[in-house]
Amino acid sequence: MLSSILFTYLIGRHVDSHIMTFSFGEYIGKQDDKEVDFVALRREEKIYVQVTYQLASQATIDREFAPLLAINDHYPKYVVSMDEMWQDNIEGVRHKHISEFLLNEDWQD
Repeated sequence: MLSSILFTYLIGRHVDSHIMTFSFGEYIGKQDDKEVDFVALRREEKIYVQVTYQLASQATIDREFAPLLAINDHYPKYVVSMDEMWQDNIEGVRHKHISEFLLNEDWQD
């Protein structure tokens, strides 16, 4: 359990640094009782990012995707994790492995 929390924290720090590299301002988003880890803004661009260590259970999948699915706009939404095998996207919310996310400079794919 502690290692999962530590890995999630470290992944979050990498995502935070990556977002700041591209001059995005960022904040934590809240909608009802749900929280989005990163809402990044730059001029007219916006991206939403949830960070988790692994999508190992249906409860984790639901917890990480639900806040993003509740947002009704056209901006890119990502769940970033260490899962290499889990490649599903859910209703337009994209899953990305942390390395794939960090190498991405175009937030539209």
